[in-house]
Amino acid sequence: SRDEACKKLNISPENINFLFYGNIRKYKGLEVLLEAFKKAGEGKKLFIIGKCFNREMEEKILQILNKIPNVLFRLKRADIEETCLFFSAADIVVLPYIEIFNSGLVPLTVSMGKPVIYSDIDLLKENLDNCGFYFKKGDVQSLASVINSVAKEKLDGFKEVIENRKKLFSWKNHAQILAGTYKNICGGE
Repeated sequence: SRDEACKKLNISPENINFLFYGNIRKYKGLEVLLEAFKKAGEGKKLFIIGKCFNREMEEKILQILNKIPNVLFRLKRADIEETCLFFSAADIVVLPYIEIFNSGLVPLTVSMGKPVIYSDIDLLKENLDNCGFYFKKGDVQSLASVINSVAKEKLDGFKEVIENRKKLFSWKNHAQILAGTYKNICGGE
């Protein structure tokens, strides 16, 4: 449960917990998120879980992280248990991408039943429509405004939409789409 996960992480269950998860690369917009989170109000906690593949970028991120007290970070690849722990403790996932062509994190986030804060990139808007809040990509102030507007009461309103979106990303649905594609290519049965 969320409370058990918060207890394991030694954080207050009263916080609103934000999660940035996955490999850390420039196009994913972590620097924008960190600058925005500096402006976050009380009672908000950010988890950053992911491996950074660029030493220079990692050093820059660590310098920024040392100035933000309400961030818990592990700059390494998470195993399955850690992934479940952080997703369980999180109230909302943040995808501050600057550009994107595909994302495995979108279906993972939806399958975990989490609302999302995401950049106004077409691919994200199309796949996450009504599953959370979007902001102007690369805009620190726009993201900070969304972060500060998030309240636990608002997050429950996304549950039904996310449950319906889970069906879209299910293996069964993907298999049906693939079978239909093969059927169309082969001309019938």
